[in-house]
Amino acid sequence: MLLHAIITKYRSCEGTELDLASSLIALVGRNGAGKTNILRAISRAAENARAPEGQPTLFQLLERSNIALTFSVADAVFCYTVQRGFEGAPGAEVVSHFTETLQKAGQGRDVQLITRYDESVKSDIRKDAIQIGSNVPALHALGSLLATDDPLAREIRPAMEFLSKVTYYSLDDRSIASDRAPHLR
Repeated sequence: MLLHAIITKYRSCEGTELDLASSLIALVGRNGAGKTNILRAISRAAENARAPEGQPTLFQLLERSNIALTFSVADAVFCYTVQRGFEGAPGAEVVSHFTETLQKAGQGRDVQLITRYDESVKSDIRKDAIQIGSNVPALHALGSLLATDDPLAREIRPAMEFLSKVTYYSLDDRSIASDRAPHLR
């Protein structure tokens, strides 16, 4: 269950924070207020976690953005964060940085399952950093690289499965509606 979302600098969402633990959530506002951008940001962060190599990810497409999703799977609570930022002095070369984290709330302390900064992924569970491509989301890369019985793979699998099910379907996309409900044609 998606519990909480924090969206910063994604389209019209400058500093949006949502408590999503209720059984019913209503986004109300005038046209152009940003309701759809909230849904797209949540979906884009989840898409980023599962995007295969070569597929454009959220942070290849955006300037600066930060999206944090807190969700529960069974009795575990995870927080997945993706962020793209830039650094450099005025007039100097500007360098883009991509960070991605996945935390799991533990009994007594949080476990940093992954901390990705550019091409390096570190974890509290592994002593060695794992190098991945700059255009590959860490969760997808680790899911492909690690053996299924690897302790880190076992810990991130529930989060990957949850994020793989988060999708935004636009009501304007008739092909999705007809695929999902062929009896409504």
